[in-house]
Amino acid sequence: MRICSVIVTYNGAEWIEKCLSSLRESTQPVHAIVIDNASQDDTVKIIREEFPEVELIASEKNLGFGQANNIGIKRALEERADYVLLLNQDAWIEASAIEKMMAVFHQNPGYGILSPYHHDYTGADTERYFKEWVLENYTPGLKEDLERNELKPVYPSRFVHAACWLMPLSTIERVGGFDPLFFHYGEDNDYVQRMQYHGLKTGIVPQALLYHQGTNEGLGSPEKKLWFQVNQAVTLFKDPKASTAGALALFARQFVRLQFSGNKVLAKAYRTNLRRIFEMLASRREQKKARAYLR
Repeated sequence: MRICSVIVTYNGAEWIEKCLSSLRESTQPVHAIVIDNASQDDTVKIIREEFPEVELIASEKNLGFGQANNIGIKRALEERADYVLLLNQDAWIEASAIEKMMAVFHQNPGYGILSPYHHDYTGADTERYFKEWVLENYTPGLKEDLERNELKPVYPSRFVHAACWLMPLSTIERVGGFDPLFFHYGEDNDYVQRMQYHGLKTGIVPQALLYHQGTNEGLGSPEKKLWFQVNQAVTLFKDPKASTAGALALFARQFVRLQFSGNKVLAKAYRTNLRRIFEMLASRREQKKARAYLR
């Protein structure tokens, strides 16, 4: 059983040693593949000097989260991986986490992605986004069972962010990689939407543990807020259950309404996407193909 872990780094010197050490200590052997997005700090130096077993692909420019992950996923396919673990640079896993998730995959067919329970980086509390969104809105029953200490092996979830995803080869063969239209933020929403279209489920394995910094402080900047809205609009446009004509009609209605709504961020987001409308149409066609965005 071959497992490849794909880690995208960008100025991750603060976290990368803990991240890669946790993979080194995993009870399930893992081949780590790091794609570095032109870090300006010591990330690459640390990997080369302290983790010689890691396969490092150093990009000369920042490709963004999705495109860099796609490079790593394609490399994992070349390595004939049976599973691919996507792991954020600012996260680390409990030694038995991968082994526990693999056991759930073997006993529960139908899942396309499994993710551990997300603690904050120190383990003192549940990660904020996981607590406020994944537990409260997307994963029925898990919060209540935690309080009763009566946990099931896996809980279906409508969404979990891609801080740590374990995916079997069959998921990647059917769904593909990340859409390069998303530079950062929103690519995981799009991926889960496409995966659900293919009849696959997302699940949380509460006995497997992840520790994630995950503050998303950058979303407070005007530029990040804009691109967050741009990406949300792209995800809506790309809904594979909708017809192309329906997606275009909805986009047109939203575009006109927002230009007069007073919401300057949303209006600008739709103007940005109008300039990319042919790329978005091409992406709608691509997303239904096998191994989408990986060719």
